[in-house]
Amino acid sequence: MNEQIEKRLRLKSDAELVAVIESNEGDYTKQAIEVAQRVLTQRSLDQAKVLELARNLMKTKILSYLKSFDVINDTFVLPQSSILTEEEIKSLFSQTFTQWKNEQDGMIPDGWQYVLAAGLG
Repeated sequence: MNEQIEKRLRLKSDAELVAVIESNEGDYTKQAIEVAQRVLTQRSLDQAKVLELARNLMKTKILSYLKSFDVINDTFVLPQSSILTEEEIKSLFSQTFTQWKNEQDGMIPDGWQYVLAAGLG
């Protein structure tokens, strides 16, 4: 079974492997995540490239989260990462939020200030 997983994961791009590693709990088995980490390591990518891929994926996740977040009914939860530190995630969230807010042309409710202050400390 491990061989089948490894065979499939070897066909994935670097970005797809990072997505497997960074997937939400329950999306992939622990075994598949471990194989993805091993395959990515065997490709000998430099750490900067892996971090860039993880940051790009995290930005996409954050944008999706922001678009579906209900300021009144939802509780802010900082996204998790196996690759990025909590500080990197907070920084990315802040940057991505600022960009998203500017693109929304003033349509963001004031409640977001409180959500960000509580979530990002």
